[in-house]
Amino acid sequence: MGSIIDEQGGSDADVKARIGKARVAFLQSKNIWNSKQISINIKNVVNTIVQYPRIADQLSESLGNLMILWESLRKLIRERGDYMVQLHRGMLTLYLVALYIS
Repeated sequence: MGSIIDEQGGSDADVKARIGKARVAFLQSKNIWNSKQISINIKNVVNTIVQYPRIADQLSESLGNLMILWESLRKLIRERGDYMVQLHRGMLTLYLVALYIS
């Protein structure tokens, strides 16, 4: 996406023009979005597509947290493997939850 630079090296006019175009597009989409002629199913599909990058970021963050949890568990098992193997599954689950929360 290219920007238009004026003689003084600024791009304020270009930025204002882009903001104006975005404002017009948003207002037009608001009218379309509120229309009763478009089904809820289509609106749901569009909403999902629009929100996908945000949802993908949230999933990525959650997966990152799970990877950190898994690595911590592997390290703990390496350090205290015999003790960990003897723990009851419920206690191990509680430990994992406590580790994930902290």
